[in-house]
Amino acid sequence: MKILAFILLAIGAVTLSYGNAPAKRIQGCENAGVGQAVCAAAEWDSEQMNFLPHYNPELNKVIAAGQAAPVAYNLYNIARVRA
Repeated sequence: MKILAFILLAIGAVTLSYGNAPAKRIQGCENAGVGQAVCAAAEWDSEQMNFLPHYNPELNKVIAAGQAAPVAYNLYNIARVRA
């Protein structure tokens, strides 16, 4: 009976840790300065493309750079208009 309880406890712990992994990746993405909608969409795409998705920290940098690029472009346009 103790062995069965241990096995069920181990299965429960693994299930909880795997089920919470996408939320942790989204939180890390948001902490990098990326918007919530972009992070959620990137995680959803990752889940749809890979049956067993792996964590890729480079993806957060790409998303942050892509989101920062329009801001730099808009600042450049404002500076150009003022000049």
